[in-house]
Amino acid sequence: MNAPFHPIFIHFPLALLSTTAVLELLAFILKREDLSRAGWWIQLTGTIGILLAVLTGIVAENATMIPAQAAEIMDLHEELAFLCASAFAALLLWRVAARTKIPGPHQWRYLAAYCLAIFFLAAVGWYGGELVFQYGVGVIVK
Repeated sequence: MNAPFHPIFIHFPLALLSTTAVLELLAFILKREDLSRAGWWIQLTGTIGILLAVLTGIVAENATMIPAQAAEIMDLHEELAFLCASAFAALLLWRVAARTKIPGPHQWRYLAAYCLAIFFLAAVGWYGGELVFQYGVGVIVK
């Protein structure tokens, strides 16, 4: 019997990484280091969460019946998830290289890249929802 771990893990990166974007934008606008520091810890946790979401998604895909008409959406969901996980890991490493602060001379580039990654994260969630609610993926387990 397979436990449905993927639906449990997907909500954390969505919430945490989106919260980081808000905190970092506020920190930039208000010039508040404490908001950025909180953003760092939330970003770290969210990036770990997205990696767990991808891993549990791989397990879920192998344990779930995928209807033929949902195969294209599943591929898109999976490709976007890998892209997002890679983007957030790269953003985290960029920030680690800058000693956990948003790189000063590149703040706008970093924030723009982060917001673009959030857009793709929302698309991953959208397609995941389509798989479940339109095609019933995950409702029937192999």
